[in-house]
Amino acid sequence: MSEADSEKERLRRFEQTNLCTDLMPFEIRQGAEVLFDRRWAKRLEACSDYIKVAASVWSMARTNWQYYPEWRRFFNRHCEEVRRIWMNAEDFSVLHTFPKPFTLYRGYNKPLGKMGFSWSLDKAVAASIPTHPVHGIGNPWIITATANPENVIVYRDERLEREVIIDPKKILRVLVEEPLKHDEQGGKQNGDGKLPKSRGGTKSRTSSLMDQLKCARILKFQNLRGTQINGIFFKAGDQKPVTIEGRKVKIRCIEIREESVQIKIEGLKEAVELSVIASGKRWKSYSG
Repeated sequence: MSEADSEKERLRRFEQTNLCTDLMPFEIRQGAEVLFDRRWAKRLEACSDYIKVAASVWSMARTNWQYYPEWRRFFNRHCEEVRRIWMNAEDFSVLHTFPKPFTLYRGYNKPLGKMGFSWSLDKAVAASIPTHPVHGIGNPWIITATANPENVIVYRDERLEREVIIDPKKILRVLVEEPLKHDEQGGKQNGDGKLPKSRGGTKSRTSSLMDQLKCARILKFQNLRGTQINGIFFKAGDQKPVTIEGRKVKIRCIEIREESVQIKIEGLKEAVELSVIASGKRWKSYSG
């Protein structure tokens, strides 16, 4: 089916159901383009699943700063609904522990995307954003700032990124703005780029690698599924580099199940199953 035919089919379903999910494409890069397209914006906004679909678009987008004006209008119009739908009980409980003021971080590739809505409580997470493979080779910088908790639009840990969504105009103070050091960008690999062998054998090596992989919840969109492994978005069949032990290691996503993901890690013979629930502890309160 051609792209034009695919769009017509989506439009036909949308006319019948009046649901955003029937018009939105699964392709990550196109989500915001459709969500904020002038042709559809008002009709999409009237759909019952609009706020929920917007959450999926936000989670799956490679970058959101490119649509800063559109997201700013969105959050201003739907702030209360967004907080209710985008946050779960645990997110609310963590937000209530924020001190006044609190510290947050944002990574970006200078000069693009310096100020945007997405920040993190975790400096390491913020540092990983501008060095993500999808962003290419850039000039990675990181901002350390403070803000007041009452100005936070959303706190969410869906992708294990301790994400703080806040209007950059509400940032209280920028403390430091500096280029990322080399060791903050993932460090050096071995000469062949492969992981060193464990003295304990294959079993202990596998356990060591699995301990360092974090699989966020399964993202369901239309009839397709996706997930985040160490902050990298995967669909079934994708093979992408993931940072493990400071090195880039290729991981192939074989199958996405209800509560787990079957993957093949470069250098290991057998496929392994990564559980969503057991893939790293979630943050219970603010620290740092």
